[in-house]
Amino acid sequence: MLIILLTLLFLSSFFSLSETALASLSKFKIKKLAHENQRFNRFFELWISQPQYLLTTILVGNSIVNALFSSIATYTVLNTFSSLNRELVEVITWLSITLIIIIFGEVTPKTLARHYPERIVSLSPYLLTLFLRIFAPLNYLVNYLIQKFFRPILPSSSFLTREEIKILIRDILEEKAVDDETGKMLTKTVELCELKVEQIMVPWEKVESLDISEEPSLFIDHLIETGRTRIPIYRENKENIIGYIYVKDLLTFPIFMETRKISGEIFQKESGLLSFWQKEGKVALEKIVRPVNFILQEKKVSEFLEELKKEKVNLFVVVDSNQQPVGLVTLEDVLEEVVGEILDEYDLRGKK
Repeated sequence: MLIILLTLLFLSSFFSLSETALASLSKFKIKKLAHENQRFNRFFELWISQPQYLLTTILVGNSIVNALFSSIATYTVLNTFSSLNRELVEVITWLSITLIIIIFGEVTPKTLARHYPERIVSLSPYLLTLFLRIFAPLNYLVNYLIQKFFRPILPSSSFLTREEIKILIRDILEEKAVDDETGKMLTKTVELCELKVEQIMVPWEKVESLDISEEPSLFIDHLIETGRTRIPIYRENKENIIGYIYVKDLLTFPIFMETRKISGEIFQKESGLLSFWQKEGKVALEKIVRPVNFILQEKKVSEFLEELKKEKVNLFVVVDSNQQPVGLVTLEDVLEEVVGEILDEYDLRGKK
């Protein structure tokens, strides 16, 4: 009888081990085990595609062995101590059985499974495949009921969720499949869409912008000195943004093209360039100012990327709830959040 009780307790522990170990592993690690152990490939694929079959087997099996253990243990103890007060023996037996099942059938095995999930999962198919066959009719019945009554609320998408992707990246890093730097970039890419625009923008006080009323030559000087491709333009005060000038528009505008045709010395003599722009430069600038796009600072980066795609522009002025500018955000800011600071030749020159 003792051997039977120990066997039942072992099975209870086994089912608890298997349940916790399987639930602890990501799909990536399960597929890795399936690849390494072709013999049980179908077993692992079943857990990924239809986990209810294995869960039914584990839970039903665990319930049955625990019930048998309790019944046999109670029967054995009552017969052994029949001369004692029956009610007292029943209470002590019930408490003892409950403690034994909790300690050896639940808590201890589940704790071990959390620490060594891969090792346990790689061994569990040997017994679980046998119980899958034994409980096959019950499995089909449970699966039918689940599909019948719970199908509308079950997730049907085959796409990975953000949390699953994070787990996948964590597993990849643990397996040393990629270097740490690549792993950080992958993690940042996933977390990027959870950030708000205000977390990646350039604060408004650090934004370099120009007044439309400034002398046109200053725009050329600014472009040459900073290497910027886009200049936010305001009228009278910095908060009154009217648009931005794209350097390509400036360089290909007819007036600038005419300036280039004049002697090359004009670029070396500021007075020559200035005198030309003083005639028609300001009018020209008004014509090439592009309308600027605005985005709320509370918007998520994922929404900002959608706006970039929709509007087909690379520069947005970030505003608060009162429509006051608080920053500037571009695609480069998004990229820098993933790969780190991007320095061009002008940035490098400034650091020297």
